[in-house]
Amino acid sequence: MNKIYILYLFSFINGAMIAPGNIPNIFSLPLSALEIATSNGVGLENKLFSNLKHPAQFSSSKKQIGFTFSNLFSNELSSSIFDFSRKYKFNFTYQFGLIIISISDIPDTRELFSNENEFFPDYSSIKNFNFNQYFFKINFAKNINIKNKIGINILPHFYQFDSMKGYGVLANISFLKQLNSHVKYSIILNSIPGSFTMWGNNYIEFYPIELRSNISLSFYKININSLLDYNSESINIFGPKFWTKDGFDYSISVNYIVNKNLKLILSARGMMHLGGGFVFEYNGL
Repeated sequence: MNKIYILYLFSFINGAMIAPGNIPNIFSLPLSALEIATSNGVGLENKLFSNLKHPAQFSSSKKQIGFTFSNLFSNELSSSIFDFSRKYKFNFTYQFGLIIISISDIPDTRELFSNENEFFPDYSSIKNFNFNQYFFKINFAKNINIKNKIGINILPHFYQFDSMKGYGVLANISFLKQLNSHVKYSIILNSIPGSFTMWGNNYIEFYPIELRSNISLSFYKININSLLDYNSESINIFGPKFWTKDGFDYSISVNYIVNKNLKLILSARGMMHLGGGFVFEYNGL
């Protein structure tokens, strides 16, 4: 076990373990239809659920509990989120939650060319399996003053990928500043250095760091969210491979409030990702 700790420390300091691309994790997966519609994934609409992606987002005016279930990508991915009531203690607040993500019917093609004639695939060897992810969410948040908030999520997790099992911790932190009655600015750091999943006893998967900078403009019935992302394939923030121009990504969304119950959404992420949707709010079940 001591060898594992030494490997973890060495990899974290020297960046010897490089993540191959942007590994999908809970911060990059869209867990609701609204996130797909807005494309940037940082929603300011529902403070109960949006604090998963933006931990400084929370409602201090009323207590909330909630449950959401989503089937996405033609029912290939499903997510369930439970959020319990927020508690207040000393000068900060905290909240617990549970998250379950399941990706079903993933084809296993490892034995596709293992038959006697290796030049022809054996399609009967293809089997399907599921990828299940279980998270326990701990959110800490604090109003620094009337215009500034800070929050952090700590997510101990357990993964079940066919016969493989993994466990570890993910975390993200954010800062939200209200510049005036019309402008909000926030910084979000996803998969903070040290976020990992350990598979078995001899492989540690570190997660790429994602830095998000969001400006929200509100006036009349229009809200504009401008989001600049930076994704790094390296876990070493001091290494030469951490900063690269290819890591930047930009998206924008525009919300129009039709009335107190209905909000329309348009979004764009480059020229290839366009989205639209609506939010309908009402009282009662």
